[in-house]
Amino acid sequence: MPEPKPAAGALGDIIGSTRQRMEQTENPTDRLKTLVEATQAPRAAPPASPPRAPAPSLPANYFPQIPTEFGVTPKRKPQRGPARSLHISMRLSPPERDRLVRWCDERNLSLPDGIMALIDLAEGEGAPQG
Repeated sequence: MPEPKPAAGALGDIIGSTRQRMEQTENPTDRLKTLVEATQAPRAAPPASPPRAPAPSLPANYFPQIPTEFGVTPKRKPQRGPARSLHISMRLSPPERDRLVRWCDERNLSLPDGIMALIDLAEGEGAPQG
């Protein structure tokens, strides 16, 4: 006969101990008290924080070195790092992936580092200085 699972054994212990407690007491009130833990008196709610004035906004020319037209916030942060490189490598066809692996091996780079190096080259950040 297979051995009972530990979870089933623990559940049996809980059921057995509950039955035992119920059989020991005759009074229904005592029976309920043994089944339900005593609750503490409700605590008073912490006082509400006082209303504050909104933080002042920065003046339009607070950063004079940045022209106003360039101060536009992008819709989302450009994806960088391993998530972007993994996404790119998954979209490559097998021949393109082989070519990427060879390119990375020639430069002793891991695939994510190689993809980031290629992205930097394409964006002009890694262009040779001359």
